[in-house]
Amino acid sequence: VGAEQARSLSVKWSHRVGSGDPVFASPAVVYNATLAKTLVYEVSVGGTVHAFDTTGASIWTSPQNIGSGAVDSPAVDGNSLYIVSDNGVLTALDATTGALQCSFTLPTFAPETAPGRIEDAPVIGHDSTGAIVYFGDTGQSESVNHGHEWAINGFGNSSGDCTQKWVNDLAPTGPNRIASLPPPPLRTH
Repeated sequence: VGAEQARSLSVKWSHRVGSGDPVFASPAVVYNATLAKTLVYEVSVGGTVHAFDTTGASIWTSPQNIGSGAVDSPAVDGNSLYIVSDNGVLTALDATTGALQCSFTLPTFAPETAPGRIEDAPVIGHDSTGAIVYFGDTGQSESVNHGHEWAINGFGNSSGDCTQKWVNDLAPTGPNRIASLPPPPLRTH
């Protein structure tokens, strides 16, 4: 879009998501084969998930509130809509109806008193067992828990719905520490 076309742009439609909570995440816009239409999936910071069609008509609002702190874009794989939140929960909803498919809550690592915050949009991959959801968490306090990288079996995975496949500790110490690279050489002019 250039400056010439920008003058002719206008708002086609807009809606509140939930009770008017802010929306920090970008929407996922995906064709839904069951409904034979493209849907716009959005989540509010308060945890309300809403699906609209491309005309702005409401398709569904999920009866499942995913919890506060949803700040990342959802991801769609097949008929599953994956959403993560600051309360340390991955939620899979039916992309056609909004019904809960499964969820996974991160464990709490001592001395923390709550799971890590997921502030990273999920990415979906596949292996011979089915869908796998990848994301990172930031921990609760940077000095104690520096976060982890997670692989969670997606809905319909033969290894179990929303179950842990693996986790990698990203802390600077410990058995799963990722080796750091030496600093680059200084450049002089």
